[in-house]
Amino acid sequence: MIIQGSVNTNRDELLVGKYENLISSGVESKEILVVLLNPFKKNNFVQLLEKKNCTANKIYTLNGLYYNAFKDNIPFIKTLLQYNDDDVINQCGLEVSQYIFKQCIKESDFSDYISKVNLLHQLFRRYSLIVQNCLSDEEVKNRSTILNETFASDAFNAIKKYKQKTIEYKSFDYLRQMAIFPVLYKKTGYFNDIKYLIVDDADEMPFIFWQFIDFLMPQLTDYVIAYDKNGSSRCGYLCAYKLGVEQFVKKYNPQITRLDDYGKFTELSEKFFNAIKNSKKIVLNEFENNNYFNRLDMLNAVFRNIKELLSNGIKTDEIAIVTPLCDEQIINYAKCNNLGLKFQIISGSEKLSDIDGIKNIISILKIVNSIEINDYEIKSLLLSTLNLPYRKCINYINELKEFVKSDKDNNTESSQNEKYKKLISIIKSLKNTKYCLTEQISIIYENLIKEKICKKDILKYEFLLKEAQNFEQAFKSFGEKTIKDFIIQIENSVISENPINAYNFNSNEIIISTPQKLIDFGIKTKYQFWIDTS
Repeated sequence: MIIQGSVNTNRDELLVGKYENLISSGVESKEILVVLLNPFKKNNFVQLLEKKNCTANKIYTLNGLYYNAFKDNIPFIKTLLQYNDDDVINQCGLEVSQYIFKQCIKESDFSDYISKVNLLHQLFRRYSLIVQNCLSDEEVKNRSTILNETFASDAFNAIKKYKQKTIEYKSFDYLRQMAIFPVLYKKTGYFNDIKYLIVDDADEMPFIFWQFIDFLMPQLTDYVIAYDKNGSSRCGYLCAYKLGVEQFVKKYNPQITRLDDYGKFTELSEKFFNAIKNSKKIVLNEFENNNYFNRLDMLNAVFRNIKELLSNGIKTDEIAIVTPLCDEQIINYAKCNNLGLKFQIISGSEKLSDIDGIKNIISILKIVNSIEINDYEIKSLLLSTLNLPYRKCINYINELKEFVKSDKDNNTESSQNEKYKKLISIIKSLKNTKYCLTEQISIIYENLIKEKICKKDILKYEFLLKEAQNFEQAFKSFGEKTIKDFIIQIENSVISENPINAYNFNSNEIIISTPQKLIDFGIKTKYQFWIDTS
């Protein structure tokens, strides 16, 4: 069965009901495979099942499907790649992969390439397109010829080196796990038990996933595939295969159930969509459009309107600010708006090093490992970790810099501060003992950062620790250089993928989100301020 319906239908409940009915009829949970778009959708599905006292098993996000198939077939992968039985395979994050890719770029001839800053990101995106669309080397070359890509051969060589080095370092991120996925389901019998398939957001799934569905179809007793006909918001950049549902319907001729959209603005949104598509003008009373001379005027107007809504009794969780880019200006403006409000930033891209607790861990790591640190980093450490008065910071900064140079702390006012003494004590302990990277991070976190880090950032700390473990595992032969390389990597890299955990939304916080995350997490608010729409 194919279910066609938008986010404003009871699509989720129907899919959960299908799972519950299968279990009630005697189907074993190991025979049902559920694939959902992201951790938020997965958590929602599992929670709905738990309310029905129903067993939850084999319920994955798309990347989770690849991850678990890879993890459960390690012996086969070792044989395939000719590893020894005692070799440890590292299912790593992007920090390791970016570091490997940087090596490959250095070894490749990109001397005439102008946009060096964006090269790493562009190569990652290129490889992602190749993997998710299952493109052969010949198909990549044909597309490069059509697009007249000058640096196609350089990119090809860099990606080839990258794949070789991931095998050499026994380190495989989600893209490398995805690349090996077709071999696993074709050669191992890993999915032989699957008789029932439930898929949501099929319009967002890449070509590689549709190939997997084709593989499963002969063995399935029943299936439910749900999608939104106006969906594919990830088309192109994140590789949604727009023809997937259409081709599936032509090939398998399934029953199609169309759900009614109960959204308040369903009809209006159709008019709006068609007007944009056909370059026509329409009058929309529910929308207010404003133009501003500069961005600051726009932000002032937004927060002025928010203040007015709140004064009229509107709750904070009924308001969202939607922006294509959650940049520093918006974040700082939200923090300093003098409304006494809390904001939750939901973005597709973020730097771990921008989170205060993580930033301070990195600063202490720099001091311990004799890596250059500037006054601004020291000041941030002293203010947010030790809660020192701003006016006294200059004395502490100078003293800490002297300590870093000489390893001796002077008997001054600063040295008498209990929190400062604790900081110095931990730094001394770490400098005088040969702790590995993950041990250093854990000691700093437990003794200085843990009580300061907010609940929602604990997951980010765990992510940092996991990335450090991956880094150590992959590059353990590098010795002390591993720590310095890791710090540089963390400071400069951007995480731009679906999060490993679902967000926890707080009712007393106004959401600032990108449009994509608004869609991913099904966020619905009564009032939305869309900014930077140009």
